[in-house]
Amino acid sequence: MDRLGDAGRSPSREVAPCRHAVRGGARPERFPGGPRGLLDARGPAGRRRARGLVRRGRIFSSRRRGPPGFPPDPGEHAVNPAGDPSSAPPGETGSLGWSLGAVARRTGIGPHTLRDWERRFGFPKPRRLPSGHRRYPADQVDRLLLVARALSLGHRAGEAVPADLERLRALTGEDDAAPGASAPRWRELMTRAVGSFDRRSAARLLGQSAARGVRALLADVDALFEEVGAAWTSGRLDIAHEHFLTEVVEDILRAERLPLESGADGPALLLATPPGELHSLGLQAVALRAAAMGVPVRILGTQTPPEEILRAAQASPTLAVGLSLSARMDRSAASQALRFLAESLPPPLEVWAGGPGAQGLEGLSPRVLCVTGPARLEKELERLAQRVGG
Repeated sequence: MDRLGDAGRSPSREVAPCRHAVRGGARPERFPGGPRGLLDARGPAGRRRARGLVRRGRIFSSRRRGPPGFPPDPGEHAVNPAGDPSSAPPGETGSLGWSLGAVARRTGIGPHTLRDWERRFGFPKPRRLPSGHRRYPADQVDRLLLVARALSLGHRAGEAVPADLERLRALTGEDDAAPGASAPRWRELMTRAVGSFDRRSAARLLGQSAARGVRALLADVDALFEEVGAAWTSGRLDIAHEHFLTEVVEDILRAERLPLESGADGPALLLATPPGELHSLGLQAVALRAAAMGVPVRILGTQTPPEEILRAAQASPTLAVGLSLSARMDRSAASQALRFLAESLPPPLEVWAGGPGAQGLEGLSPRVLCVTGPARLEKELERLAQRVGG
């Protein structure tokens, strides 16, 4: 954006950067606009012109939304006019909710539009931090995803934005066929797609689930694997079908996670499986849930020797070390790997054991947390998110 307006600027007259007053200090500012490509915002007339462009979303306001000492939230200035989630700059989610930039990137709805809806329709209703920055609860983000889908189907904002969840599901056609525990039809279609190795249909159905939010997607995936497992036990599906489904699901989980990651270096939750554990789906599921809650993640992958996990934790800032264990993992080997990490990692660094294979493990150090089940996982991730948010 630094070169916005350069092509239209007259070579005979260079408009000097103005000193645009902000709380907590002043800094030079350039504004795109006007016949010469740059707007000189000095003087009352220039400032009125600049404020008008800000209101219409044509330029960015640099005015801080809080007292001195609070840095501007990058999400507050993110603009996504095309509605393309990939075009928005990285935002962050944290223990208090999603930032404006993160919501824009997740939903494809531009920040200016979100603020406009807030004024016109009373939704969304973000919390305000002491700095003035907006934070959106997860349930509002899920509702905005349905609003975005309704708009893509041709419904007007005045109809979709104020609508409740029941009405939105009706507008988007998800009232009868939405994924989840109440929609066996969706799981039936997914099982049929897996049975015929129909990747396109499986990806489309998973995309419908992802449109309802991270929690809904992961709940649907859990229920789906239970159904596929039952089909495998009865002989209707075989191991190749299960592996096929795992690949498709992991692709979706990665695609949903990457836009949520800030990309900044810093302390992260380190995830791996020990030797003998071939299943990586648990790693991807935890990584997505963590990213949605504002916790950075580094994935080392499957069958990583405990010594290598230790070295990785020592070589980079680490919040905790988590091992994903499936029900098929050898329990003795899992306990041995966890004991080694608990004894070798310096306190207060925690070691997490998650997944079906973590239940009932014996002889573990008190430093090992058995993080099993979505509720316990979200509780521990919330704690890490608070540390990240400082």
